[in-house]
Amino acid sequence: MKKIIIFLLICASSGAFAQQLKFGYINTMEVLGLLPESRQADSLLMAYQRDVQAQYNQYVQEYSTKRQDFERVKDSLNQFVASTRLADLQSLEKRIQEFESGSNEMLQQRREELLQPVLIRAQNLIKEVAEENGYRMIFDSSTGSLAYAPEGDNIMGLVRKKLGLK
Repeated sequence: MKKIIIFLLICASSGAFAQQLKFGYINTMEVLGLLPESRQADSLLMAYQRDVQAQYNQYVQEYSTKRQDFERVKDSLNQFVASTRLADLQSLEKRIQEFESGSNEMLQQRREELLQPVLIRAQNLIKEVAEENGYRMIFDSSTGSLAYAPEGDNIMGLVRKKLGLK
């Protein structure tokens, strides 16, 4: 009988303790979609992408025109002129490939640059709502990760201490 009473007391206190802890979840991708800054960043990114694509198309058109011209007259050219024009075409093709890979990197960098402030705003918004409403942790349903937890819940210091590290 004593064991049953102790068990019931533990269950009751656990239930009360669990009720004090509030956990929630949110889809941060949906939050980002709600922010006007996100739409503005998307618009700027699309404009940047259009500019890059236009330049790429210009290079490809130039290459295509020169290639067609070369194919049309190559039999009438002497060996030196033909090899020089072919080298020019190969050089232009290489520049197009370099532009393509460089533009992909620049596009990714621009995306990160534009979205960083939006991500920070979304994180701050989630943190404010969680703190104002007494949530202990908020999980991100879009990534399966933690969207918010108070810094006091981070046990890294305790682990470092356990390892004898500062």
